[in-house]
Amino acid sequence: MRLMTALFVFMLLAPPLAKAAPGCFYPNGDFAMNCGGHGTMPPGWRPSPETYRKWLASRPQPPETGEILGAFLGIAALFALIALMPRFDGSRSEDWSRDRP
Repeated sequence: MRLMTALFVFMLLAPPLAKAAPGCFYPNGDFAMNCGGHGTMPPGWRPSPETYRKWLASRPQPPETGEILGAFLGIAALFALIALMPRFDGSRSEDWSRDRP
C-alpha cells in the first residue's frame, strides 16, 4: 500500500513535459487567442521587427518602484488602522448603549 501511495505521489509531482502549439498573431502584432479567428495570421508567423517595436511601444509601461511601494504602504496603513480599532464583542456592559434597551 505504501508503494502504491509513493507511486501515486510521484506521478502527481513529476508530470511529463508537454510543448504548447505555436501561437497566432494579428498582422499588427497582437496575440490572437484563436488561430482560426478572422484576420489572424497562420501559426508560426511573426510580425516584422518594426511592427513588433511599435506594438511594444504602444503597451502600457509597468508600474514604477515608487508606485508599488506606495500601494504596499497604503495597504499596510489600512491594516494598521484595523488593528488599532477597539475591541467590541458585546460581552462587556460598557459595550452597549444605556439609551437603548
